[in-house]
Amino acid sequence: METISSTSREALVTMLCSYGGYLVEATKDETTGDFVISKTDDMVPSRIKLEIGGPSKRPKKADFVIRDDTDYPGGNSIPLWLLGMMY
Repeated sequence: METISSTSREALVTMLCSYGGYLVEATKDETTGDFVISKTDDMVPSRIKLEIGGPSKRPKKADFVIRDDTDYPGGNSIPLWLLGMMY
């Protein structure tokens, strides 16, 4: 199985979250995560920090880690393929 590059992963997550109705912003400081997503139509603003990476990626200070090459979600880890369900 071939893995995708980190740039491709981040581009895919950005696209899927945008299509899902989320506002996607890059974090100012990469030590806290890669992106912050928020729902644009909510009355109460909610911001979620995301870290995107491979199967051994650990969260820095992010709320969720989106991992490539994993099969099941667990804890604050979400498989990359699961985001495709929003599309």
